[in-house]
Amino acid sequence: MRHTGRVANPPHGLIAKGPLVGVTFRPHRLFQKCLLDSGQPIPERVSRLMIDTGADVTVVHKHVAEDLGIPPLRLHPLVGISGEPQMRPVYLLSVVLGLSDGISREGSMTMDAQMIGIDGDRDAECSGVLGRDFLSVCRFYYDGPRGAFVIDCGEFDKRDSISEAIRPAGLGRS
Repeated sequence: MRHTGRVANPPHGLIAKGPLVGVTFRPHRLFQKCLLDSGQPIPERVSRLMIDTGADVTVVHKHVAEDLGIPPLRLHPLVGISGEPQMRPVYLLSVVLGLSDGISREGSMTMDAQMIGIDGDRDAECSGVLGRDFLSVCRFYYDGPRGAFVIDCGEFDKRDSISEAIRPAGLGRS
């Protein structure tokens, strides 16, 4: 099962925007159970993340968690390109990536994890970056001249979750 994507105007499109992947954000599965047990619907937000093979962890714009009604767990230092640590909120979230075998089967892969929140514009083309915490359990193929990319997740299907397989570096269990 895999997710395929293309970038307009290769190879310049890859430089200008990077590979963007459509995802669905939901509360972490622990929150989902609480919501369902109390008869409430599970909120979700469809957006895009930029694939960033240089990012240790997946980070999301804070407004994604806020829109889903998810409070921060705590603050955690995040070191970005400046090299200076900045304290950022950590949220329990699920990010769902749609998959297909390219013929007839469709499914998804869900990452339930602690994700760091960053500042971001609600109108931005993407809502954060998909980092190596997610990509480490997949194969990522990047064809710059064609503007194509593939995230190959093997035989994951709609029931699969990688919540126990990965945990953002330095974010340990609460």
